Amino acid sequence: TVPSFLMTHAGKARQGAIGSFVMGLTAGVIIAPCAAGIVIGLVGIIAKTGLVAKGAILFFAMGMGLGLPYLFLAMFSGLMNRLPQAGMWMVWVRKLFGIVLIGVALYFLIPQAERLHDQEGFYLGVLGVFGGILLGFLGHNLDYSKSFKIFRAIAGCILIITGAILVNGALHYQEPNIGWISYKNESIEQLRKGETPVLLDFYADWCSACRELDRKTFSDNDVAKKAARFAMVRIDCTSPSLSNKRIMNEFKVSGLPTIIFIGKAGEELRDLRIVGFIKPSEMLERMERTLSPNGR
Repeated sequence: TVPSFLMTHAGKARQGAIGSFVMGLTAGVIIAPCAAGIVIGLVGIIAKTGLVAKGAILFFAMGMGLGLPYLFLAMFSGLMNRLPQAGMWMVWVRKLFGIVLIGVALYFLIPQAERLHDQEGFYLGVLGVFGGILLGFLGHNLDYSKSFKIFRAIAGCILIITGAILVNGALHYQEPNIGWISYKNESIEQLRKGETPVLLDFYADWCSACRELDRKTFSDNDVAKKAARFAMVRIDCTSPSLSNKRIMNEFKVSGLPTIIFIGKAGEELRDLRIVGFIKPSEMLERMERTLSPNGR
């Protein structure tokens, strides 16, 4: 809790642009415990990217998001009387945002799970089932109105059914039908075996976009059929060995996943390089271009 003398000082109204700025600064200190998670996230993004200007824009956007509701209420003060009255529905809303916070925590745990290939679907499904039970059916002793009880029961059922579908899909995930070759310090010529084009997949176990490629793109039947005409090589960048670091430096790999296409002439088709997730149709288009005589 912020000390009362600070609250009294911060709560004083100030005039002018500078006064408004000072009030914003003091309000920022007061709400810091609530906004700490968002602020730490933004600071982490700035520290990782090193883009100060982008960070300033992100913090400005956050400030606008915090201030706009108050500006709106000030401009249309008559709406204050129409706002919903405080009641037990606010407890339900608090639980709803609690579910969202749990979801954020699960999102950061997704890359750590290795047994499930569709971790995102599994965790979202579990979250949906848990959230549906909590929001829809627990807390009968609360003073909810009859219409709101019906609403929350329907919302709970929808969440539970959706969650069950996601969990079922995650547990019955099919491995991509592709004969991957694990990279073991071979040269590109050794991998090509003549004029066979090569697809190099730089991936890591902690990379969620890499798993999304597996789940949505490499599992596609048309992509798997086309892959039979390639030497499909995977370079593990989770804890890369010296040989894996060497090939990463050779191809200047800076982000994961990175997909590199080596044409029939033995050289990289740089305009086909992929960094991040792409859909099966886009992957097929690049594979077709690699197989064509001129790589176009």
